[in-house]
Amino acid sequence: MKDEKEGMSELAKGILAGLEEAIAYMKGEPTNVRVTHYVSADAKTIREQLNLSQRDFAETYGIPLATLQNWEQGRNRPDKTASAYLWSIAKLPDEIKNAQKSIREESQMVEAG
Repeated sequence: MKDEKEGMSELAKGILAGLEEAIAYMKGEPTNVRVTHYVSADAKTIREQLNLSQRDFAETYGIPLATLQNWEQGRNRPDKTASAYLWSIAKLPDEIKNAQKSIREESQMVEAG
């Protein structure tokens, strides 16, 4: 492998080193890989606790309906920012609902000019 690396650019060498480290990590070998884990929010449970349909939840909280459906059906999962927003909705549903309503109203006033 050393002979193969001699003709490689520094970028290629870095990419190869990263791939080798990722493979070692996946095999359970000791590495310097830094892994960050987070728990994503369960959008369906939060929505059901608020007794809202998918459409109503999406409209109320400004989440695209298709995004919500993808989360609920397991095709995607909320990233850290979206999870934080969903957990905030779970804790403060009325406050966030009112904030979203205010934001929509302000946006409409700006658009109307």
